[in-house]
Amino acid sequence: MTSHTMFSLGNAVRPLVLLDRWLHPYRHQANVDMHGHTVMLRWTSRANDTLLARTQPLVVEAQLYFSCVIKKRVLFHETAAANDVPVVSPLNFRFRLVQASSCDPVEFARHYPEQQQLQPDAATNIRPRRVCLDHIRGQWVGEFEL
Repeated sequence: MTSHTMFSLGNAVRPLVLLDRWLHPYRHQANVDMHGHTVMLRWTSRANDTLLARTQPLVVEAQLYFSCVIKKRVLFHETAAANDVPVVSPLNFRFRLVQASSCDPVEFARHYPEQQQLQPDAATNIRPRRVCLDHIRGQWVGEFEL
């Protein structure tokens, strides 16, 4: 498993990832209004086929995790919450700002301990602009841009 840092090129120089994105582009999209900010969700046809086969909604959570470092995470949940925003029939979305309970690098890497959810007015301008989803080899994967 490769480690992505702030300074790494990530998937930009991996030819198989580029080929997969060329063969399976993000063809489906929907815009969501979150407290006056527009968030664009995009997903591939693979993800769309899996979504249409679902009987209950999939909840996509874009999370900005504040600890020793700031980490962007995309989590997938089976149960909806009251603050979820419906996107399309089987897809809901939520965005959370989370503060860690400690700054222990080992604990951060293993468990992502959560002390509290930051209130939206603590960072009102921080919102995702675009969230990209895919379903690869039976698992949901996602990334987002601020």
